[in-house]
Amino acid sequence: MTPLERLEEAATAAADLGLADHARSARALADRIRQRLGFTGGLYVMALVGGTGVGKSSVLNALAGEEVSPARALRPTTEQPLAWVASDAREEVRPLLDWLGVERVVGHDRSDLAGVAILDLPDVDSVRLEHRATVDALLPRIDAVAWVVDPEKYDDERLHEYLRRLAPHSERMRFVFNKADHLEPQQRQLLADDLRGRLAADGIDGVTIDMVSALDGGGFEDLRSELSRAAEGKAIVAAKLATDAATEVDAIARAAGLEPGKPHSPLLPTKEREMAIAAAVEGAMALVDPVGVSRQMEEAVSHRARRQGGSLLARILTLFSSITGRKRRQADPGAYLLEWRRRGSLGHVLNPVRSALVKAAGAVPPATRPAVLRTLGADDAETEVTRALDRATRQSAGELTVPRSMLWPVVGFVQLLSGAVLLFAIAWYLLVIFGPGQLPVATVDVPYLGPVPTPLLLITGALVLSLLLGFVLNLHARWIGRRAGQEVAARVGEAVSRSITTVGFAGLDAVEAARRHLSSVAA
Repeated sequence: MTPLERLEEAATAAADLGLADHARSARALADRIRQRLGFTGGLYVMALVGGTGVGKSSVLNALAGEEVSPARALRPTTEQPLAWVASDAREEVRPLLDWLGVERVVGHDRSDLAGVAILDLPDVDSVRLEHRATVDALLPRIDAVAWVVDPEKYDDERLHEYLRRLAPHSERMRFVFNKADHLEPQQRQLLADDLRGRLAADGIDGVTIDMVSALDGGGFEDLRSELSRAAEGKAIVAAKLATDAATEVDAIARAAGLEPGKPHSPLLPTKEREMAIAAAVEGAMALVDPVGVSRQMEEAVSHRARRQGGSLLARILTLFSSITGRKRRQADPGAYLLEWRRRGSLGHVLNPVRSALVKAAGAVPPATRPAVLRTLGADDAETEVTRALDRATRQSAGELTVPRSMLWPVVGFVQLLSGAVLLFAIAWYLLVIFGPGQLPVATVDVPYLGPVPTPLLLITGALVLSLLLGFVLNLHARWIGRRAGQEVAARVGEAVSRSITTVGFAGLDAVEAARRHLSSVAA
């Protein structure tokens, strides 16, 4: 990772931590580095650009002292970009070459140009408009563009029209006047002055013009020396800017409570975090009351069982419970969940969260503590925790289903039959007692009791059967309700715990993620 990339990563981490001033300062420095350094590596990267036939490939060959790019009479000759770079520096410039789509890379071992990489780009005045687009996009990414011209093309209006558009990048331009061997010394000076005047009219001032001849090698020693000095100058500037970038990264790390070069340590120790989470979850559980939800579910199941399988009296009492609202108060787990706010305040939930966040913020310097505390979410803790509990309870209430059993309607049918027998026997008995005349009444011999009137026996049997069925029904419903209540309580408890852990400490998790990344960058 280059110093500039580290600086940009640190700026992003600073923004994530809420350190807006540090983020702005780092980004401003990154912008200055880009302006001072075209190619952000240690190499001095220069592109050879020019029109068709000006001899770019010949200039590169003469500069290299060997044939690097074949020069042909067919025009345009340079269709594919080529890179000439020191053999041990290929990997450093590889990302730029991949971006350009440069497939052909020629290495060299010249010590005087070891810090220089030269790109031979396609002709900019060919019919391929994308060649100009490549130059436009490349200019901010490299250190210099050397425009190769000759006595025939230096005043081409198409070239100068294009240069006027690139005037804002004039500090990265130099001009190589090729084919100087065709000119007398006095003519060379005149043409150089003329080109300088044309460039000034284009808004390009103070550029370097190198008079060279690719044919006889004239002027290339001076050009090599200038490029070598430019590479050395860039190395000095790059080292200074790298130091500035490292200093800025270290400042951001310290503002985040990190010591550059040392391993990352969390703002809040793991054990204290776990204790805070446990205390906050316990407070939330007291409000949501999963045990009470379980009791409500058990009562709701019993209510349904009595409505479907209870005796006539039990069904009347169940209906009365629904009408009076007793069922809603005691047998409605969904409503009980949604009324969690009535069971107390959020203090027992918020206090552990806030205390933990304040303690975490205390690990950063006082100057940045308020910003980090805001990023940790201390200011919004009450709102976020309330929303989290609302979401958890609404979701849990929406998922509630009161169980039922196929046995209950069967029991209910038998209960109705038993009730009918009971009513019949009571009517019979009343008719015997209060009816006109003497009605014969059958009896049944019962051990130890002797003869028992049949109506009384029917009444007793119906009551005993009804009570027995009611007892069995209640046991079965309670068993189902207890299981369902336990499952509901477990789901509610898990949802609440997850919500408090995620929301209450989401800011802390985000801050720690940014600090871990910043720690690796600063290292």
